[in-house]
Amino acid sequence: MNGNHGEGHHKNPVGQLPHEIIAAIISFLPFRHRIRCLQLSSSWRRYLLDSPLLWSTLDDPECDLSRDLLVHKQHIKKDWIHHVDIDSLNVDQQKRAFDFLIELECSSIRSFNFSFRGEMLSSLRELLDYSGNTITSIHATVAPLTRYFLETILTQCPHLESIKYMHRQSLARGRLFHDNFAFSQPFIESRKQLEQYRAAGTTPEGERLPKGEDMHFKVKSMHFIGVAPIRQFLNGDVDLPHLEYLNIFCPSNNLIQHIQPQGWPQLRYLYLSGVNFAPEAMDAFVKAIPNIPHLMSMNVSGSCITPTNEFLMALGDLEHLQELGFLDWQTYMKRRRLPPPTPDLAAEAQDNDNDHEEEPPLLDIEEGLIYLLKGKCRRTLQKLKLVLQGRWSDRILAAIPHQQYQQQLMCFSLSMAKAVWHQQPSSEEEEQKEDPLLLTDNGLRSFASNMANHKMEFLGLFNVEKDIDSDMCQWMKNTLGPNLTLTFRDGTLNANAGLGILENGEWRINSAIYPLRKLPSACQNVPHYI
Repeated sequence: MNGNHGEGHHKNPVGQLPHEIIAAIISFLPFRHRIRCLQLSSSWRRYLLDSPLLWSTLDDPECDLSRDLLVHKQHIKKDWIHHVDIDSLNVDQQKRAFDFLIELECSSIRSFNFSFRGEMLSSLRELLDYSGNTITSIHATVAPLTRYFLETILTQCPHLESIKYMHRQSLARGRLFHDNFAFSQPFIESRKQLEQYRAAGTTPEGERLPKGEDMHFKVKSMHFIGVAPIRQFLNGDVDLPHLEYLNIFCPSNNLIQHIQPQGWPQLRYLYLSGVNFAPEAMDAFVKAIPNIPHLMSMNVSGSCITPTNEFLMALGDLEHLQELGFLDWQTYMKRRRLPPPTPDLAAEAQDNDNDHEEEPPLLDIEEGLIYLLKGKCRRTLQKLKLVLQGRWSDRILAAIPHQQYQQQLMCFSLSMAKAVWHQQPSSEEEEQKEDPLLLTDNGLRSFASNMANHKMEFLGLFNVEKDIDSDMCQWMKNTLGPNLTLTFRDGTLNANAGLGILENGEWRINSAIYPLRKLPSACQNVPHYI
């Protein structure tokens, strides 16, 4: 700086540091600044280009690829970029990002997060010609009414394992979404033809297929958010036998009429919200449940799915089920004051209004509920939350897991619409005539005694619409302790907590007295769990 050209004034301090430390320091710079560092000197360029990991992630929201990156495209190798996250860029910037990756012939992308519009289809296909074989994860925000996006990525990404499909905007409530836009009919027919070839072992021309060739898609995780094309996945148009995680969160403007009866043999986690089943789809779903033998966690909330005895019994036979949450759709609609999701249900609701029917009819599901509580899942069940349009009885209370199953059951919450209350019988004759569908003091006392020695994270019995005398309330509180939450029509016993389930599978205990408690999902260690 002062004109002295001695040796000490020409030493580059960066050059004195180990190469690994230089790379670690530069890795904290935004992507665009790393690009500009290439212009500092030949030594800086060497340091930067000798560290491919510095270029493995393209995720800078302010990086304008037309000005910054294209200048130095010749220095960046096509197998350096592994992770691309350009969802936050505007439309023009994303188009330039696609152009850059195509010009680079980028052949090493593993995860890709972007916003997709129909006019970008040709660019997407061209990029997947280079990187399709390496991509394992795609997170896309898709514009409304985009056709065959899923067909494109499944066809060109044979090793794709995780898809998160977010819809840019939801359609108006009450309007049905005709979502047969996931796959074209020729594609569906070609897949069915491939299945026939696979079963036969040869093609019509007599060509033998390689032994052990897996012609199925390898997707293990599917997450739909918004008005997504879910029908063609649920009805079996395209089979996904490796699926382990299925999470669907859609507005109430769809109607599923068919579920593939073969189920998903590897499925571990199933979350359905806003998915509406026609009666025939519910029948098919019941048949599919036995074909999901490894299911560990299931949550149905805000969906038009009416439970039946057959449905509850099928769940009771699952031997690996650890978490189950189910909110009856009638109760959900009543709580949220939402309009019915389909024209048929709307007409039915109008008829009910004309008949001045205030409450939906009770479901006769006691048999199925007791089977569920006593079924094979009893050995593994850790968390259970059910909100059902049924009624309480002593038999249901007696079926709640206790004794040898107490160690794993940490959360239990059951809400029923009605309870026919019967006080302590005054004579042995009245006791013999007692209706098994009634809820009695004896039933509650027996239940409390069974559960007294088991400390649970949460125990809730809700919507018991009948008064209980104060002595009984105090006895149950003393017996079951502070974890008990029990509500009545005209009174409340310690009703200051609730059990919630988040979209990501996390269970939470919300309390007005105690701090929020988070309980991890049973599927948090499942590969590709989102």
